[in-house]
Amino acid sequence: MALISVPGREVADPRGTLPVREGCSGYPARPLEGIQMAVIHYSGVDADSSALQIARYQTGKAEGDPFPEIAYSFVVRRDGQIEQCHDLETRSWHAGGHNNDTGVGICLPGLDWPAEPQLASAAALVTALQRELGRGLRVVGHKELRATACPGPNWPIWKEHLLRLTAGETRRQAAASPSTIPVVLGFRRLYDRLGPELCGVPLAPEGYDGSGNSNQPFSRCEMRWDKGENRVWVNFKWIAEG
Repeated sequence: MALISVPGREVADPRGTLPVREGCSGYPARPLEGIQMAVIHYSGVDADSSALQIARYQTGKAEGDPFPEIAYSFVVRRDGQIEQCHDLETRSWHAGGHNNDTGVGICLPGLDWPAEPQLASAAALVTALQRELGRGLRVVGHKELRATACPGPNWPIWKEHLLRLTAGETRRQAAASPSTIPVVLGFRRLYDRLGPELCGVPLAPEGYDGSGNSNQPFSRCEMRWDKGENRVWVNFKWIAEG
């Protein structure tokens, strides 16, 4: 797959050059259709580690998880530089089990708080991934999926900041290219809260038309977000403002 394009930011491409654990064949592939999450990680070290440094550490560990390659698809450095470590089709080990099928691992090296350029680039990256995949992604911390300290004790606080930045980046990129950026903000908030409760199991990924409207069929109903009206339609009745 081609290098991900993140508007306004340069993406470094160390793919194919990072260390691989001796005797390992690397990670398997996965279908892009299954990706539903951007999973945020940290390094747990008070340093601005590069993808190369993280790969050397993870593939050289004698104890713990025997990573065959670097765990993360992307590393976002303290200065905002983005490094792409794997194709999106690569199923890396970063969140455990089925989460590795459905999540893109994004590591923000650091210990307590990400730097502002780091958060801004992470928001731009999430928006670019949504555009590339053609659907919204749920942004979660590693600790929301498994019992772990990652991405640190302050994640609930800076998660909100990251989501606000992502919302602003999505609006900015949508204004620049409305036909290619999925606009999912109001729809996503209501989908997360009401979709599973009211509509049951999703039958297909969210779809988008050229105007940025979103719809998704579920087992018991269909949800549709009207961008112009900023409302969500469920079972063809207006239920809430977006």
